[in-house]
Amino acid sequence: MPLASLPLLGLLAGLVFASAAGESRGHPAILARALVLGAAFGLLLLGPCAAFLVAIAPDWSLAYLLDSRRVPSLAFMLWVLAVTACVPLGTWLGSSTPALRRRQLVLQGVAVLVIAVVAIVAATLPRLAVLATFAQYQGKFGVRPLAGSPLGYGLVWLSALLVGGAAFTFRAIVKRVTS
Repeated sequence: MPLASLPLLGLLAGLVFASAAGESRGHPAILARALVLGAAFGLLLLGPCAAFLVAIAPDWSLAYLLDSRRVPSLAFMLWVLAVTACVPLGTWLGSSTPALRRRQLVLQGVAVLVIAVVAIVAATLPRLAVLATFAQYQGKFGVRPLAGSPLGYGLVWLSALLVGGAAFTFRAIVKRVTS
């Protein structure tokens, strides 16, 4: 995933977590639990995944649009913090709407975010299918396929962790709503 799509994924996860707590009929304890679990998901999973991409393959994570050597380290750090904060922000946004409109707004938000993430990934897919540095990609030398590379395997592992963590968090929120 390119770095541009990670905040959108965080907001998407937060909205899904808010929809899981939406059946609570505005019970503040359940909404607070959803917010805490969403923040934990962002802090323990999504944020470290973004940091991993920045640390291991900064040029790839920028989809070779910028030279990572010219991007200040502070910008990467702030981006990772923003990605981490997007999950509780999405949860708060999804749970702060009035109960009657919540389901409709959450579904619309989810649809918009899914479309945006798919559009970003589709637009950068040819760039994301290869592994190189910025100079190698621009000079068309030393470019190798992502599939079968250590980063490719790492992305599969990170994706499995994110999906599993999101499912676990969603289930923990729903379990509290129904019990």
